[in-house]
Amino acid sequence: MEFDSSSYERRQSASDAAFRDFDSEFEESRPKRITPQKREASPAPQHERQAQSPSHEDRQTVTSAPPSEPQRSSQPTAYKTESSEGYEFTLKECKKVQHSVECELTVVDDEFDGNLLVYRERWGDKSQMIDNKANVYTPSKLDLKNNETSGSHLEVLTLRNVPTDIKLTFDNFSGKATEIHILKIRAYSKRVNKKFDVKFREIALLD
Repeated sequence: MEFDSSSYERRQSASDAAFRDFDSEFEESRPKRITPQKREASPAPQHERQAQSPSHEDRQTVTSAPPSEPQRSSQPTAYKTESSEGYEFTLKECKKVQHSVECELTVVDDEFDGNLLVYRERWGDKSQMIDNKANVYTPSKLDLKNNETSGSHLEVLTLRNVPTDIKLTFDNFSGKATEIHILKIRAYSKRVNKKFDVKFREIALLD
C-alpha cells in the first residue's frame, strides 16, 4: 500500500484550520482584562481654595501689625534704703491720694532697743518733701506705728530687728509735679542723744 502524501497534507491542513477556529472562538469568549487607569485629583472648588489660603488683605494685616509695647509696671522695682546713726530707713512707696502725697517707710535698729523721735515740724526741726518743680512741703500728718498726729513730732520705742512703720502725708500737692526730688526725714535718737536727717532722692510717684 502506497502512502498518499497529497491526501495526508489535505487532512493536516484541515486539522490546522480547525484548531485555529477553536482558538479564535476561545479568545473571543474569554473576558477582557481591564487595566486600571490612574485617576488625577480633581482641583478643590474655588470657595474651598479661598478658605484654605489667606486673602491678600489678611496677609497684609498680619505682616503690617505693629509690635505690642511692653507694659509698664506701676510698682517700684526696688525699695530705697538709707542708714544713719545705727538706724536703717526703707522707703516703700510714695503715692498720690487725690491732692495729697503719702510716703510709707519702715525703720529698724539692728543693734539695740531705744526711743526714736520723728519730727513733723518743731521750731527748726522738720521733715520735708521737694518735688521736681521745686515746691517745698511740710507734712500735714505723721503716723508712727499706727499713732497719728498733726502735732510737732511722734516718739516710739524701736525694738532690735523689728521694723516700725512710718507714714508722712503732704497736702496741697502740685498737679504739675511728676516726681519727688528729695524726701527728708528729721529724727532724734535718745539712745545716741543726737538729731539726724535721712534723705531719699528721685522718687517716682504712684497713682
